[in-house]
Amino acid sequence: MQNPREIAYKTTELTKEYTKKLNELGEIKSRKAEATLRFKAECKTVGEAKLMYEASEDGVKEIKLEFYTKGLIEEIRANKLQLKIIQAEAWGVH
Repeated sequence: MQNPREIAYKTTELTKEYTKKLNELGEIKSRKAEATLRFKAECKTVGEAKLMYEASEDGVKEIKLEFYTKGLIEEIRANKLQLKIIQAEAWGVH
């Protein structure tokens, strides 16, 4: 069984990483509308422009960051649940 302090520390580090990556994602998304409009000038439809954006460097980064941040959230939740279980066991609750 892991030490609760280690779990809490790891959760804090994951939260810092989540915040950093979320800020990075925000910067990318702030450029998305402008990039999509630029691509729209080259395409027939908005759908094609969105696909071109998704294939661009920012689009690929956005997709990767969205999945990465979702993974961080799940890991943070799992750590919090593990801490609750350890706390309950310490109180003798089964």
